[in-house]
Amino acid sequence: PLKAQEKRDAFPGGMPTFIKQLGGETVHDEDQKQIVRGGHRFFREFTKYSTPGRTRQARETAAKIVMQLIRDEDGFRLAATNAAALDEFYYQQVGFRDDCDDANRVVALFDDVSDALERYEGAGLTDIEWVHLFVLWQRLERGYANSWKPKMAGVLRKFKVDLVQAQQDIVQMKPNPMWTEFGMRRSGSGPDAASKFKARQDYFDQWFIRQLKPSAIDGRRAFDDDLRRLLFDAQAGTCGYFDHDFCDRSSIQFDDSQVHHIRPHSQGGETIPENAVVVHKWCNQHIGSTHVPITSQLILNAIRSATGRT
Repeated sequence: PLKAQEKRDAFPGGMPTFIKQLGGETVHDEDQKQIVRGGHRFFREFTKYSTPGRTRQARETAAKIVMQLIRDEDGFRLAATNAAALDEFYYQQVGFRDDCDDANRVVALFDDVSDALERYEGAGLTDIEWVHLFVLWQRLERGYANSWKPKMAGVLRKFKVDLVQAQQDIVQMKPNPMWTEFGMRRSGSGPDAASKFKARQDYFDQWFIRQLKPSAIDGRRAFDDDLRRLLFDAQAGTCGYFDHDFCDRSSIQFDDSQVHHIRPHSQGGETIPENAVVVHKWCNQHIGSTHVPITSQLILNAIRSATGRT
C-alpha cells in the first residue's frame, strides 16, 4: 500500500514537484538499480534520507518545513504536522509553481541553513527539530542582522546537549523547563497537533534568541508606492542594476517595478529612501538577500535626487 507521502506525490498542482526537488525521489536506472534523483544537499549532509528507498521520509520532512515556512511568512498560525494537515496544505497550494517567490525563498533558506551548518558536529536533529529550526531561521532573518549565523552551529550543539541533560534531570526528579516545555511535547498524546507545535516553537525561539543574542534590525520591511514612484521617475524607468550582467537592460514598466533594499534588510539595511532603488522584478528575485552595491553613477545621482541627499 502507498504511504501518505507517496499519495501526496501524485496530488495535482506544482507542490509535489517542488517537494521532490527538495527531498529527492528513488527511481530505477537503466540497469533497474535504485538511485536517488534530485534532492537538496541539506538532506544529503544532515539526514540519513538521501539514500535509495528512504527519500519518502525526506519528502515528508521537506513538506512539513515548506508548509510551516509559507504559513509563517504569510502571517497564518503554524499548522499541525500530521497527514491530514499536509494533505490540506497540498490542496491549498494547487496553484503553486516551483519558480514562484515562495519557492525561491524556501530554496534560498535551505541553501543558507546548509552553508551555515556546514561544520556542525553535534548530535543529529530529529525531523521535527529540523522543522522548528527552519521556522526559527526564517524568523531570525526577518527581524535580526546576520551576526547570529556564525554562532548557530555551536548554539545548536549546546541545545542538543542540554536537551539530553534535561531528560536526565527529569528522571532524577529535578525540574527542567527545556524538557517540560519542549522535550516531552515531542511525544505522548497528539505531538503533531498545532497547539503543541506552537508551544514547542515558542520555547525553541526564546531559548535560541537568549543564546544567540542577535541584533535587531528596524521594524519596517517594505517601501511605499510613493517612494517607488519618486525613484521610478528619477531613474527614468532604468533598472538600478542595468550595468550588471544579470540585468537584461530593458526599460521598466512601473507596474512591473519593485523597490529593492540596496543593503539587505537581513544584513542590517534600513528601510529608508537612501537604501532604496527601483529594479526589475526579476532582478530583485535574482539578487535576493545578497548585498549588490550600486555601481552606476547615473543611478546613484537619481537616488540622491529623489531622496534629497547632497
